[in-house]
Amino acid sequence: MSSRDSYHLWHPDILGIFQAAKAQGAPVTLQSHMRLDAANEADVTMRCGITAVRGQVARFRADGYDFSFGNRAPQDPGCTYAFAVDLPRAIRDVIRVEYEGRATILDRALGRNNLPKALELRVSLPSRIRRRRRHDRIPCRPGRVEGAGLVLVEAPPRRPQDLARLMEAAAAQGAPQLLNLSVSGACLLAGEAIRQKLMAAQERYLVAFTPLTPARTPRPLAFLGRKVGVYPRPGGRAALRIRFSEELDWNGDELRWLNIERNGSPVLARLLRHWETLDAEEAARAAEAEEKAREERAAIEAEAERACDLGLPVAFLDEEEP
Repeated sequence: MSSRDSYHLWHPDILGIFQAAKAQGAPVTLQSHMRLDAANEADVTMRCGITAVRGQVARFRADGYDFSFGNRAPQDPGCTYAFAVDLPRAIRDVIRVEYEGRATILDRALGRNNLPKALELRVSLPSRIRRRRRHDRIPCRPGRVEGAGLVLVEAPPRRPQDLARLMEAAAAQGAPQLLNLSVSGACLLAGEAIRQKLMAAQERYLVAFTPLTPARTPRPLAFLGRKVGVYPRPGGRAALRIRFSEELDWNGDELRWLNIERNGSPVLARLLRHWETLDAEEAARAAEAEEKAREERAAIEAEAERACDLGLPVAFLDEEEP
């Protein structure tokens, strides 16, 4: 068994996980309560990269700093570390795992303002290990999809007419509301008929929807997946989290299902990039409008101030005339 295959989520080898973080260029967060000068000290958060690993000793390069004037971080030379790495879970799957633990600063090289620019730490086994999402979730805002459907299936449909019958059954159960999407899954509000069957663990779901984009396709996107979480909502429908395992590839009169468990859907990746571009453009327009409004307010205030200096009567635009 290779060293890459020997990682275990709950019993990590400390040398192995730090070597993996170094090989992947994983950003590391270090926190320590440090003295800044003769009169001041603070919690210092350092953004670092790993430059060398030897046993339980690791060297770090500090690339940035943040300061908080509290006393929450361990006292220097104590510190905490946190980073995330990708580890293989199976032949066709990779998981994102976050490690957190404590360390002792053995040596440091000081740079500007007497802040550490390089550190040598003796690290301990992680005190906290948790699995992280590998892909960002993008909100599915109103007007972005139509014709969403969710239905339980026993086997993947192989013909277009089989898929059409399933989608008719999904429509009869009520359209789900897509809350967000990632390249590997979806979170949605399930209809009442689906809610009654959420306790079983191994259901297979068919999720389908048509994205509303300028390059709109005549056929919906369809995915097969399994439930990974159910989140109750007070006074409302249950939010269902599904991880996709297969994506529909339309192939004439035959439906072909492609395995996307490892890397997610390339089609969804393009769609989510399009949504992110729309969000960025909308944010830029909002920022531009706010800046324009701020400049107009500043001009009005400057004009009012000039009028006051000259002893002229001042009338604001939003005031009513007597």
